[in-house]
Amino acid sequence: MKLVIVTTVCFLLLACKDKENPTVTFQPDPDVCHFQTSGCQKSLDDIAVALTLILSRPDAPSETPFEFSLSTNQVVENVTMRLEGRDMFMGVIPIRLTQISDKDYSGHLLYGSCSSGYMVWNAIVTFNYLGRHHEVLFAILADNVK
Repeated sequence: MKLVIVTTVCFLLLACKDKENPTVTFQPDPDVCHFQTSGCQKSLDDIAVALTLILSRPDAPSETPFEFSLSTNQVVENVTMRLEGRDMFMGVIPIRLTQISDKDYSGHLLYGSCSSGYMVWNAIVTFNYLGRHHEVLFAILADNVK
């Protein structure tokens, strides 16, 4: 019985020993938009349509509403937008767009946070151009303080 108690105490002491707190680092993600330097542009070369997404908060904070603008280089129709988690299912969040002009839209973004410290949201924009349906994806890194 004494051996069991001594072994248990030794195990607990070793388990509670201070461990170095490793710093988690992430490699740059080539798919993520870089809003700190400029807006994010996506082109559909086969139809000569380009879309640009600009965030009012380049750090894209979680759980904080912020504005965005979306512009196109061509007049498109039936523009919609939704948010979905890229690496985990976080539901589908429809985004209400306000049309400013033939080629410009605005709206507000608000999404939840993730405990992993690295959450990428896909802003999926759909539209019609010359009678065909198209979809463009903008990857937004939440809480991007770099």
